[in-house]
Amino acid sequence: MPSIRPLLLLSAAFVIGLAAGCRKAEVTSYRAPKEAPRAAAPAVAGPSSPSMPSAMASTPMPTASGADLKWTVPANWESKPASAMRKATFVIKGDGGAEAELAISALNGDGGGEQSNLVRWRGQLGLPEISPAEVAAGVTRFEAGGLKMVVADYANDKATPPRLLAAIVPVGDATWFFKLTGPAALLEREKPAFLAFLKTIKAP
Repeated sequence: MPSIRPLLLLSAAFVIGLAAGCRKAEVTSYRAPKEAPRAAAPAVAGPSSPSMPSAMASTPMPTASGADLKWTVPANWESKPASAMRKATFVIKGDGGAEAELAISALNGDGGGEQSNLVRWRGQLGLPEISPAEVAAGVTRFEAGGLKMVVADYANDKATPPRLLAAIVPVGDATWFFKLTGPAALLEREKPAFLAFLKTIKAP
């Protein structure tokens, strides 16, 4: 019978060689060079993305300077001292202690835009959101004294105050705002006087 010792030695040598080959592959794989990190691209100055909010959006708009408008107020409107943010303030008294206030202010440029101001006023009275077309259609537009005026009339009996009459009047490089707020019944009584007052406004 042929001796099996040579076969055993050959098999052992094969297994040892195979194991050594496996260890070599494993070590090689761990020694593979790592990819060098990519350098960050330098920042390039340029216009901001349209989706990013503009820093100007949170910047208070300064009160417009320059010559003031002229107007004629009804005799029952009581004038109050102006403030840094207002050009004028008037108080209108009604029955039973009811009181309304007319605040007049002017901002540089478009004052934030017609649409945004109308939406903001509706929000102040807790009115539901409507489409931009409905907002634009729900105002009265007319021209008086060479000035174009946009007048809004919003009411909500659950709000405080419950009613608002307001006018947006572009004048040169500024926009004037005439905002009358107070009890619904008192504003209903004063609405003709408010519209008549707007028609007396004249640019300097």
